[in-house]
Amino acid sequence: MSDTHDPERQREIADIIRMQAGRMVLIGNVGARNYAFLSETEERSGGLEFTASNGHWIGRVELTWVDDYVVTYLTKKSGRIGFQQKRVYCDQLAETLIVGLDAAMFPRSAA
Repeated sequence: MSDTHDPERQREIADIIRMQAGRMVLIGNVGARNYAFLSETEERSGGLEFTASNGHWIGRVELTWVDDYVVTYLTKKSGRIGFQQKRVYCDQLAETLIVGLDAAMFPRSAA
């Protein structure tokens, strides 16, 4: 693993995520703002975190060491996971961000 405190590398990963997700998806569909990049850990090489929609959700996109993503939406107040999808590939990222926020905001009851 590289230096876990390399801000330039973390910024680069966050920029790649923004590019792969698409500006219009992040801003227009998800309402993303207040971006922050995530540090390297044993589970991820980096990532991007943002406030989503009406400010009640935190969106998190983590780049794993096997080059796929984990997309998570957590409630801002309690940190409860409203949606999480693992093994998301770059061509699935935009759709997963949109569908994930919808699933978090409007959970379907179990039948």
